[in-house]
Amino acid sequence: MNAVFQTDFERTEFTDEIHSLFGRILILTSRFDSACKALVRLPSVKVSVSLKGMITDDEFKELLNKNLSSFKNLNRAIQSLPEYKLGASQVLDQARDSRNELIHSSALGMDRNLDDFDNIDRFMQNLASLVRELIRGDIVVSCITSLSNKEDIPDYFLSKEYENSILKWVFQRFQT
Repeated sequence: MNAVFQTDFERTEFTDEIHSLFGRILILTSRFDSACKALVRLPSVKVSVSLKGMITDDEFKELLNKNLSSFKNLNRAIQSLPEYKLGASQVLDQARDSRNELIHSSALGMDRNLDDFDNIDRFMQNLASLVRELIRGDIVVSCITSLSNKEDIPDYFLSKEYENSILKWVFQRFQT
């Protein structure tokens, strides 16, 4: 049989749990990515909105589209944040690196029979560590966004309980 093609289509409750875990991780990585890009675009979008009454509708649409399409690269978006240079670099860099590993390499080999996965506990601990770094970066970005919008940040979102609730949501039945 040709081993290059996907041939294992068996689904079990256990493999569905693992695959759904990657879906939740993908949601978190996408959230972090889009939140970073939205945050770095926020000042220019606010300027665009403030100019709306002084320029034509077409000029406004063009300016807004230009601002919304900037910073397509996550690394450049993160490094362009003023807070990055003011002390948030370590948390944001770790979150970005974790996001990259989660997206690009954490699911390698997951197309095989997972029911016989010997090192599942160690694998889940590694994933949990990466997700934890991602969560911390997301919290920083969420706090900066809230402050930029002059919104309060409830203490709960700065607590270990909040971080643990996200980990629990991602890993459900796996003890991490």
